[in-house]
Amino acid sequence: MQRTMNTISKPLVGLLVGGLMLAPVFALANNHSEDSGSNPQVQVMQGARDTDNDTPHSVGSEVSIQINANGKALVRGAKVTAVSSSTITATTMWGTTSLTWSIVTNPATNLVFKGGRPMPQGGIMVGDIISFNGPVETTVSALTVDATVVKDWSKTKGTTPTPIPGTKDTFHGTLQMVSTTTLPASLTLAMGGTSYTVNLSASTLVLANNWATTSLSLFVPGDTIRIFGTMTGTTTLTALVVRNTSR
Repeated sequence: MQRTMNTISKPLVGLLVGGLMLAPVFALANNHSEDSGSNPQVQVMQGARDTDNDTPHSVGSEVSIQINANGKALVRGAKVTAVSSSTITATTMWGTTSLTWSIVTNPATNLVFKGGRPMPQGGIMVGDIISFNGPVETTVSALTVDATVVKDWSKTKGTTPTPIPGTKDTFHGTLQMVSTTTLPASLTLAMGGTSYTVNLSASTLVLANNWATTSLSLFVPGDTIRIFGTMTGTTTLTALVVRNTSR
């Protein structure tokens, strides 16, 4: 451990050990291979699994912290507690013991969905489970990482994402209501427990499941609807294409 502390920084290791001293299950190890050029690491990993909702394991992640000799951190299983324009605040938990991280992002930071596809700026929300990597800031007292990559394990591209105003994307939900059977019209869709109003213009393309054009008169509440369009407000979309995958 002496070599690790000298190579990385005694204050950083002390902060990690101090923050986890009361943790029920953890390991702090100096890992290096037989290769004399290997990099020692600080590793902190949770040994117990929890099954509650909104936890790292519930979204397929784990809780672990790795910091190598060059000061590069890889943190998994952190829960977002605050989001600002360029900083994400998140915590890693061991029982009732926690570490708080400041994750600094910039235009070069790669934000990705759980599956690895790019995520629009603003897609990470309070309560999401994330992993991140990047160099640890050594000039500040708090645990701060200049993020190279941030992955949101709570969101999978292709499932119902949290819609982001101003972005053009594909969404899907359950039809609740059709305002009229002729264009222009509006639909009410349930997505992720929230009702959204989808506005259709006279030029919106309306398709059946087989991609043939169809009529809104065939849309029935309960149908699964896919939308390609733009978020124009917190709960409103403007659709370019509407496809009923139930018919």
